[in-house]
Amino acid sequence: MTTDGKPHRTERNHLKRRLDDRINVVLAAAGDNFGLLLQWLAELLRVIRALVETVPGHNIA
Repeated sequence: MTTDGKPHRTERNHLKRRLDDRINVVLAAAGDNFGLLLQWLAELLRVIRALVETVPGHNIA
């Protein structure tokens, strides 16, 4: 929730029709899911780097 009590990125879409509002909701959800995916991939990369750094004799950098 945002500070005004509305769910994140679901404010009124000021386009012409109701279909536009529905499309806006779908795109907002897709954006949220994409953000979660990027966070998950960043964490996975941190774990992989930590594992690679612990292997003796295999320092890449």
